[in-house]
Amino acid sequence: MMRAYCSACRYPQNMCLCAHITHIENKTPILILQHPKESKHPLNTIHIAKQCLKTMEIRHTPIDDDLCHMWTKDAALLFPHHQSLPLPSDHKGPLLFLDATWPKAQGMRLSIPSLRTKTCYHIPVPKKGEYTIRKAVRPNALSSIEAIAAALEHVERSPNKYDALRSAFRARIQMQIQHIDPIVFQKNYCAKS
Repeated sequence: MMRAYCSACRYPQNMCLCAHITHIENKTPILILQHPKESKHPLNTIHIAKQCLKTMEIRHTPIDDDLCHMWTKDAALLFPHHQSLPLPSDHKGPLLFLDATWPKAQGMRLSIPSLRTKTCYHIPVPKKGEYTIRKAVRPNALSSIEAIAAALEHVERSPNKYDALRSAFRARIQMQIQHIDPIVFQKNYCAKS
């Protein structure tokens, strides 16, 4: 038997997120370059962000380098690493995020020449991540939706304006936790929550 899905949020009906979605008018456009496997991920935080934010565009890899260059030329690439710079609070263009696991995001950035040569930025003082049901490589790692919220609040100088993104994300995590075997949750995630 096929699972029934909500026609609005496109999650399974028993995990409908509609009650947790708040529409937000973001002044700063968000660009997402998403690895194809991420769009099928059960949590898919970009899917949640897309439902909340007014100005957001998603493209998938593989992408032609010329198209990628045109699409991202004025965007600040949020990609924290040892040589990234703090995101300037006066940045006026779009914000670009690579949505993938950390190794796949690194591969995406290095395989697309226009991204490889782009200056990378990090969020100067991000809030602590709340993605309790993943195994992050870095202790200060954020999910894509958390990074989007933090970056928007930073460049728009509007603390907590994007808390609705975090709230929808927390609701989705709690729904997912309810479907994880308690023993598996205890073994893999309890130290994090």
